[in-house]
Amino acid sequence: AEIQAANHRARVQVIISRVEKMQGSSLDDVLTADERAQAHFIVSTCEDKLYFAMLYLAWQCNENWPSTRAEYFSEVPWGLRKIISGKARKGIIKALHGQGIGRRPLEQVVDLSKQVIDDLSHVLGDKSTLFGTPKLTTADIVVYANLDRFLYAEFPHNPIRDYIKTKATLVKFVDDVTMLYFPEVNTNRQERKMLM
Repeated sequence: AEIQAANHRARVQVIISRVEKMQGSSLDDVLTADERAQAHFIVSTCEDKLYFAMLYLAWQCNENWPSTRAEYFSEVPWGLRKIISGKARKGIIKALHGQGIGRRPLEQVVDLSKQVIDDLSHVLGDKSTLFGTPKLTTADIVVYANLDRFLYAEFPHNPIRDYIKTKATLVKFVDDVTMLYFPEVNTNRQERKMLM
């Protein structure tokens, strides 16, 4: 779980650094004390539910394992790839079991994720940020990082992505953040769509 966890944390930090640089200020300066408390709950929920659901889909779901192995272990020499990736997978599945989500069937993991997605959709409403602020907050970035990963993960079996796609405001939120702060990623995605 450390490989994936470090990767996720690093990804969130890269996003925070870029957004702070572009916005020219600390992300949460615009929030009231009550909003900061709400933001903390949003971040905790995303990190406790959506993050582990993504790990589950990537590492525990057999249909998605070949994609995960290719993404994380393509640089490992062929003769060692199966051994190393297998040990890593076994360790992450064990960690997911210890966390609790790994003991659940996929349908329950999806249902828990849908509840979080419904709540996020409700909080966002028709605003461009979770709190209606003119700039992104840390909570916006954590939500973005988690939803973006589901939406654009190249997994053959991704029912959580399919559900997020039913929430037009969440998809727009992710695409708007990508276009504004990560135009190079947006360009790559557009080029991939044209090739399909």
